[in-house]
Amino acid sequence: MGGLAEIWNRIKTSWSNLGRNKKIAIIVVLCSVFIAVLVFALTSNKTEYVPMFTNLDIQDSSEIVATLEGMNFTDYKIEDNGSTILVPKQNVDRLRLDLAIEGVLPDSGEGFELFDESSYAMTDADREILYQRALQGELERSIQSLEEVEKARVHLALSQESIFVREKEPASASIILTLKDNKTLSPEQIRGIISLVSGAVKNLPEENVRIVDSNANLLSKGVLEDEDPFKSPGGTNKLMELEKQFENSIKNDLETMLEQVFGAGKIAVAVKADLDFDSEESTIITYDPQAVIRSQQIRINTNGGTEAGEGSSPIDNNVQNYIDQNIEEILDQGVSSYESITNNEIGETTTYTRKAPGQVRRISVTVVYDGVLSPEHRQAIENVAMAAIGYDAERGDTIHVEGVPFDTSLQDQLARQLAEEEARMKEEEAQKAARRRIMAYGVMGLLVAGSLAIIIGLIVRRRKKAKTPMLDAEISEPIPVEELLREPEEIEPLEPKEESAEERSIKEYAKNNPDDAADLVRAWMLEDER
Repeated sequence: MGGLAEIWNRIKTSWSNLGRNKKIAIIVVLCSVFIAVLVFALTSNKTEYVPMFTNLDIQDSSEIVATLEGMNFTDYKIEDNGSTILVPKQNVDRLRLDLAIEGVLPDSGEGFELFDESSYAMTDADREILYQRALQGELERSIQSLEEVEKARVHLALSQESIFVREKEPASASIILTLKDNKTLSPEQIRGIISLVSGAVKNLPEENVRIVDSNANLLSKGVLEDEDPFKSPGGTNKLMELEKQFENSIKNDLETMLEQVFGAGKIAVAVKADLDFDSEESTIITYDPQAVIRSQQIRINTNGGTEAGEGSSPIDNNVQNYIDQNIEEILDQGVSSYESITNNEIGETTTYTRKAPGQVRRISVTVVYDGVLSPEHRQAIENVAMAAIGYDAERGDTIHVEGVPFDTSLQDQLARQLAEEEARMKEEEAQKAARRRIMAYGVMGLLVAGSLAIIIGLIVRRRKKAKTPMLDAEISEPIPVEELLREPEEIEPLEPKEESAEERSIKEYAKNNPDDAADLVRAWMLEDER
C-alpha cells in the first residue's frame, strides 16, 4: 500500500508542477482516447444481422422458427410480417446447413425424390399422380433458377394414353411466376421457358403452355407469333424498325467516313431505304428430254400360235433391236403379226426456291456540306457515297450532294447557356467552398475562444481564491457605523508600521540590485500564472 501511495503522490506532484496548457492538452488527449475506445467497443460488440430466408410462407416461417427454438438458437429476428428471418452474419451458413439436415428448408418443390419413398402397394394411378407431382417440382426448380424469378408454380395436365391415335389429347401446362423486385422477363426468356416445359413434358405443344405473373398478367400472349412478324399484331412496327435500323447503319458509316475528311459537324447525311419484306416461295419442275426405258413387252403372232415376251434387261433390249432391224425377214418366216410395247421413264427435276424478306429495292442518300463545295469535292463525296451504299443505277438509287452553310445559332445559344451554367456552377462551388472554409475557421475560432475562456476563467478563479483569505481577514471584524460617519478630521491618522529587519534588507537589496529584483518578480508572476 505504501508503494501505491508513493506512486500516487508522485503523480499528484508531477500534475501540480505542470503548466495550465499542458494540463488542458493532457485532459483533451485522454478524453479523445476514452471516446475512441468507447465507440470501438460499442461498434465491435454490435451484431450484424443478415437475411437467412426471404419471401417465406407463414407455414415455412413457423417451421423454421420452431426448428431454431428446438436447436436452442434464439438470436434471430423476424421482419416483413414473418416472411423474412434474420440471423447473425457469422451463423447464417451453418444454420442453413443445419436446417437442410433437419429437412425444414423453404418449400422449393419436390422432384423425383418422391419416388424414394414409394411402396410396392402403389397402383398405376398412384404412380401417374406421383410422376406428375415430381415433374411439376422439377420444372419449378428449373424455372426458379432464373435470376429474375423469385418463385414458380407449375400445373400440368398430362396427355392420357389411348390405343386410338385420334382420341389422344395433347398435354397442357399453366405456370405462375413471382418475379423479383424491379425485374421483368423479355419475350425471348418467356419463349425459352415455354420451350423448356414443352420439351420436358411428353406430347405438350408450345402453344398449350400458358404463363402468368403474380398479378395475373398473361406473359405468354403473342410471344410465339412474334417470331413471324407477318402473323403478330405488331409485325408492321417491327418491320419499320428493321428498316430504320438499316438506314441508320448506312447513315452512321457514311457520316463517320466523311467527317474524317471534312471535320466533325461539317456533314449532314440522310438515308432513305425501300426494303422488300415480301416472302416468296417457288417450285420449278423440269423434265429430261432423254427418256429411259423402264419396261418392254413383245408380242409375235405366228401361224402356229402366239409367243409373247417381256423384259427390261440389256439382253432384252438387244433382242428388241434385232427384231426391229430384221422385221421383214421375221415376217417372211411365218409370222403373221408383231407387236412391241415400250414404257419409258421420264427424268424429272424439282427445284424449290424460297426468297428471304428484306431485299433492297432502292436507296436514296442526301449529303449536305456546311459551306460552298467545289466541283472536285462534290464529285469526291458522290463517289464515296456510291461506294458506301453499293450504288446500283438499275435499282433506281439516287445520291444528292449540296453545299449549304449551316444555321448554328441554336447550337451557339446552347453553347453559351452551357458555358454560363458551368460558370454559375463553378461560382456556386467556389461559394460553397468559401462558406465551408468560413465555417471551419469559425468553429476553430470558437474552439480557441472557448479554450481561452476556460483558461482565463481558471486563472481568475485561482487568483480570487488566493485573495479571498486576505479579504476575509480584513473584514473579519466589522467597522462600526460611527467610524464610517466620522468627519475626516476626526479620523485618526494611521501610524506608520515599523519595518522589520527582513523588509529593510529586501528593500536594500532591491535598491542595490534592481535588475535581479525585477527578474525575481517576473519569475514569481509567471509561477503565479501557471
